[in-house]
Amino acid sequence: MHILHLSYDDIDNPWLGGGGAIHTHSLNRRLSQRHRITVLTGSFPNAPRSLRRDGVRYIRIGVGSSYLLSRLSFVFLTPLWIRHIGADLAVVDFSVYAPVIVPLYSCLPAIAVIHNILGTHPLRKYGPIGLGPFIAEHMALRLYKFFITVSRFGARTVRGKNRKAYIKVIPFAPSDELFKLPNLEKDYVLFMGRIDVYQKGLDTLLRAFVEVRRRHPEVTLKIVGNGTRKDKDQLNRLISENGLEEGVRTETFATGERKLSLLSGALFLCMPSRYEGWPMMAMEAAASGKALVGTYISGLSEIVQNHRTGILVPPEDWKSLSEAICALIEDPGLRRRMGMAAREWADQFREEEVVRQRELFYQEVAEDAKI
Repeated sequence: MHILHLSYDDIDNPWLGGGGAIHTHSLNRRLSQRHRITVLTGSFPNAPRSLRRDGVRYIRIGVGSSYLLSRLSFVFLTPLWIRHIGADLAVVDFSVYAPVIVPLYSCLPAIAVIHNILGTHPLRKYGPIGLGPFIAEHMALRLYKFFITVSRFGARTVRGKNRKAYIKVIPFAPSDELFKLPNLEKDYVLFMGRIDVYQKGLDTLLRAFVEVRRRHPEVTLKIVGNGTRKDKDQLNRLISENGLEEGVRTETFATGERKLSLLSGALFLCMPSRYEGWPMMAMEAAASGKALVGTYISGLSEIVQNHRTGILVPPEDWKSLSEAICALIEDPGLRRRMGMAAREWADQFREEEVVRQRELFYQEVAEDAKI
């Protein structure tokens, strides 16, 4: 097949480059051994228009001069590119902030991959401006026929919006190399992922870490990832307002050996998100043999087994979050037992099996379109 994968984000995007982009590339790299893969993605400053990576062709479309223009131009140009490329199947990593709704303008068989279901969060985050993303999600969940959701919660939500939907639950899988990572603990707690202060709960994490530093001044927090200038400026402002200049270290998106080193050296990982689908950071923490302190929300609660592979606390509850962090700092045996249990649980999610399930579903949808 010629598979056209549409995803605004990719691993080189300085504004995003999150876990979904990493998974998309890993998946397509394996599929490219048997199929022709083209990925349409958004542009950014100094981005090459076209490149081939690991057998996958990337085409970056739109205006790369600003984050807003990049997203808008990607959305408006996508229908033209779909007609121009002429693939057998479209696979869309759906995002409400760069909504691609193929059934509106093409008869090409299409699968919507649902990472997160945001509901009213865009309205809470952006006020009236969030109405556009809210409507886009509402439309996509009703207009697509075929869906891949990364969590059971996502599947239930899609089913509630679209009774005729054909849904497969296929979670993300961590890289196989993470299962071999040694535990070389150092004195830091790690957040690794996209810098989105609201979604990822980084404001709550920083407030909690004020108390953590009071009790454990030897422990630092490392925040590693990319984000928009607005979110990075907000993060730096919160670090300053909380007096954490000496207790928090920030670093841009890490890959390869640097990423492995950060995971190996962490005491444990922290992810106090307000909402998630099936976060790659949580899966990577589990595969790396690390406990995770997170929030009791849909998505995360399907990955973290509370008090067995990590600790979950209510969203936005900085006091409970600081207590959970301190509990794992103070009990090395507990966090290591949790880390071992997390790795054992994660072993059921391997890249090869996820690719097999995706490929079978792609073929099923392509065959359905011929009937």
